[in-house]
Amino acid sequence: MMRIVLILLTAVTMLGGCAMSREDRLRDRADKIEDKLIDERDRVVALPAADPDRASRLSNLNSLKTSLSAVNIGLGSAKYLPENRRDVAYDIIEEAYSTIEWNIPLKAGDAGRRPMPEGFVNGKLDLK
Repeated sequence: MMRIVLILLTAVTMLGGCAMSREDRLRDRADKIEDKLIDERDRVVALPAADPDRASRLSNLNSLKTSLSAVNIGLGSAKYLPENRRDVAYDIIEEAYSTIEWNIPLKAGDAGRRPMPEGFVNGKLDLK
């Protein structure tokens, strides 16, 4: 009997410990995107200096890193919003992360480049 209770308590504890808030999931995504940016930067830096796309791609990656930092600041601020506005902020932040991730392999000026979401303009979260 004691063994069953112990197993149930362990299972409940493990299930409860696995629940992540939306903010935590977004932070985890931001970390993964930063890792992708670093990997791509390393690939681009390894290109020959004479490569015609190298400078443009490095500039794009630098811009994306700046955007990622700005979105991360927005994520840190979102928890202070009223609950009815917080989900909207998280939606915009999620879309901004998706946009950054989409643009990682591109160079500045590529036709397939996706613009930042309307709710994230000029490096700041805008919840009109």
